[in-house]
Amino acid sequence: MINNKDINKLSNLFQLLAEKNRLKIIFALEDKALSVTEITKITELSQPLASFHLKALNEAGLIKKFRKSSFVYNKLVNKNLLLLIKSFLNFSAEQFEENENPDSFYFPFPPWK
Repeated sequence: MINNKDINKLSNLFQLLAEKNRLKIIFALEDKALSVTEITKITELSQPLASFHLKALNEAGLIKKFRKSSFVYNKLVNKNLLLLIKSFLNFSAEQFEENENPDSFYFPFPPWK
């Protein structure tokens, strides 16, 4: 049986990844390290919003920042994160394939409401 400490870690990770803009940033960083400016161009997020989400991802240890000359770049710490996210994407496609509208995948929380 999994312990409560590990359940809490997973819950925190899923909450972090539940934000659409953070997923956009993670996918933008799939192939290479990027500056905030490059991330904003790819994701179409504003600079303050991208920086806010990059900070959360950095504090969670999912990305790492490094300086190269006068630019700060962001990169994924572990590419296996993308494999996990893509696995969930495949699962959701199989699980909900009869419904083509992704916005209709609303799960009320708590479920008894």
